[in-house]
Amino acid sequence: MEVKTTSTGKSYKKASITGEDGAQYQVSVWDDFPSFAAVQAGGMVEGVIRQNGKYTNLVAGNLGVRPASIPNKFGKVMEIKQEGIRKAQENKEEGIRISSTMRDAVLVALAELGGNRDHTEYEDRIRYWRSWLYAEWDNVKDAPPFNS
Repeated sequence: MEVKTTSTGKSYKKASITGEDGAQYQVSVWDDFPSFAAVQAGGMVEGVIRQNGKYTNLVAGNLGVRPASIPNKFGKVMEIKQEGIRKAQENKEEGIRISSTMRDAVLVALAELGGNRDHTEYEDRIRYWRSWLYAEWDNVKDAPPFNS
């Protein structure tokens, strides 16, 4: 097997392969072949041998009907992926809820109590407002502010 590069910089491999019919073929395998990196001496590769003028190439093509189990496996993989995306979005929303209610509780407690207070007073009011804001998070009406 020989790796070559064209004058335009496209890589390809010159290989001698044995077809299903047992015949030997000298083919070019171009870098856009799906398993280009896996094409190596002594290995197995699936593809279609195509004659293109004076060149013989190994290309991806209609390799026949795929077994019915393959689409089912992809469907299962997609379900797992969707579940992961859903969980990530839920975690993101919960993280926003936690950080926003904590920030707002601190701001409200500071505005409510002013300065020069004991830290336990601040802690109590922050806990109160955080609990209230967290509980009321879903009760906000979807309306623009300052409606008359």
